[in-house]
Amino acid sequence: MNELYAVADGEYGRYREGTGAWTGMVGDVVEGTADIAVAIVSINSRRQEVGDFTLPFYANGITFAMRKSQSTKSNWGFVRPFEGTLWATILMTAVAVAIFQGVANCVTKQRDPETEEYVHPERGTLAAEAGFWGHAWESLVVLVQLSPDFLPRSLSGRIVTFFWCIGVLVATSTYTANLAAFLTVSSAESSINSPEDLLTQTDYTYGAVEPYSSYTQFQTTAAEPYHSLGLYMQANKESVLVQSVAEGLEKARAENYALFTDSAELDYAVSRRPCTLKTVGRLFWQTGFGFFLPKDSPYVVEFNRAILRAEEQGVTGELDHKWIRSQECDGSAESSLGSEVIGLQDLLGVFVLVYGGMGLGLLALVGEFIYACAQDVTRSPDKPRTLREAVAMRMWSIVSPLSNLLSPRRTSSNSTNASNYADCEEGFQLQFLSQTPDVPTSQRRGASGMSE
Repeated sequence: MNELYAVADGEYGRYREGTGAWTGMVGDVVEGTADIAVAIVSINSRRQEVGDFTLPFYANGITFAMRKSQSTKSNWGFVRPFEGTLWATILMTAVAVAIFQGVANCVTKQRDPETEEYVHPERGTLAAEAGFWGHAWESLVVLVQLSPDFLPRSLSGRIVTFFWCIGVLVATSTYTANLAAFLTVSSAESSINSPEDLLTQTDYTYGAVEPYSSYTQFQTTAAEPYHSLGLYMQANKESVLVQSVAEGLEKARAENYALFTDSAELDYAVSRRPCTLKTVGRLFWQTGFGFFLPKDSPYVVEFNRAILRAEEQGVTGELDHKWIRSQECDGSAESSLGSEVIGLQDLLGVFVLVYGGMGLGLLALVGEFIYACAQDVTRSPDKPRTLREAVAMRMWSIVSPLSNLLSPRRTSSNSTNASNYADCEEGFQLQFLSQTPDVPTSQRRGASGMSE
């Protein structure tokens, strides 16, 4: 009588050490209750000892499944290529360079002995007319790769600009490349790509189906990393082991959990909706599925012949494509490409280079400042008379505009009128001088006196 039935305990077959008996389909075949186990029974040496397997009718191994990383859409996605600390360091460095350029512009001015004002020798040029904020702005413009209107006139400013441009070039190139990677990848790749990765992280738990032979193999193997994975499962069996594949898949969808089981069952599950799971890593313990028969069964040869014929004719491939690998989740699989957020540590050398250039520029600035003070003493007939006095006067010329800005404004009409008059007189003189560029200085003074 031909009869197809399901085993009472619903298991494929485990060996019970305590009773010395087999459970499930393997147990029924060994005891003579059934003539053959027709199911996805994994071939292994322990079962082979008590019965005979046919050739594998399906190539199967062990792998694990976990939920896919969920991509998040944001209007501020363009800042993702760099970490927040790196963005803050770039902005802080830009401000530092801007302040340095502004100060360098003020410090390196020359003192005009006639007007006793500190000016640039190249009067009328854009670089000479730009003040503190003009030079600071030009340094910030470099950050967005716009061409500056002028270059710093001082040696220290040019040194800092050179190193700052190198830093901006490297940072911009790195940002552009990483932004392209973020836009190419549809969703962020998980950092877990193999069984070894599971051992070095704490975010995900992992387990197996307890009634399956795959869990038994984790307990008996001595090969790494599978032995360590088995020790973890045994130590946390109450929370990581499941009783069925369906239970394990639901656990993987709902939690940070990785399920180890047969690759065929996982391929079937992840290729169907809701398309929230993925298989990860290479296959291991690739033994395949076979039909299980009693020891020395005469039907093994006939089954092997039929399986080989089906392989040669492509029947098994068609069945695999039809029943196992569905097309429901095509296009939702994660790309193999990945991208990482660039942190401060990755570009630390660039900032060392920029700040090293600022240190070199600072040394040059000190030298330029001392030289300018010495020139003040040489050119001026009365004040300053000493280098110390020249330093004090030059420092006061830098600090006084800031102190006037912070101090309360006087509302006296006399002082206002006097200031306006002085401004008008100075403007008239500058205009007159600019219109007579070839007149000697002595004649200019006479012309100015006559105009008065």
